[in-house]
Amino acid sequence: WSFQEGHLIPLELLDPGELTGVPPEARSDLLKAAERFSHDPSGAVTSACAAIDSITGTLVPDAKLLNFQQKVNRAFEKLKVYDFLQSELIGIGWEEKDAKKFCKNLKGAVSQTAYVLQTLRREMGDVHGSKAALPRLAIFAVKWATILASLLHWKISEANGEESGFGQNG
Repeated sequence: WSFQEGHLIPLELLDPGELTGVPPEARSDLLKAAERFSHDPSGAVTSACAAIDSITGTLVPDAKLLNFQQKVNRAFEKLKVYDFLQSELIGIGWEEKDAKKFCKNLKGAVSQTAYVLQTLRREMGDVHGSKAALPRLAIFAVKWATILASLLHWKISEANGEESGFGQNG
């Protein structure tokens, strides 16, 4: 266990080091998700998704009209995450075709992760803790949300000339 920014969180669920790569607006929701997990897995799912909503809400103008998966996909498109990553991979010596294929598969993985989170929130997420939730899936929701938030933060930080929390070369 670790005490982070006023939240007592299980280290196996959310490593404090991972938080350096997460946008500040999402950090508090991820900490809340980790803290709630032990007594309220459904609330943990809701908070994990809220962390992503806090990022996509600032990036996607019509976010209220879109479902969770659409918001995530539009945020990644707006930031040109896949184009950026493809350039970065080519820059370190990857073949263009391999970088392109990798980014295409990552795009699919991100979209499917967003769909899974959207479904978990709909079926198991609840701010009042009254919905049944599988604890293992709540753990995955927190981890997947952390990964999505980190990917978005990486690109936002690079665009702003800031440190992303991942070290010198991301």
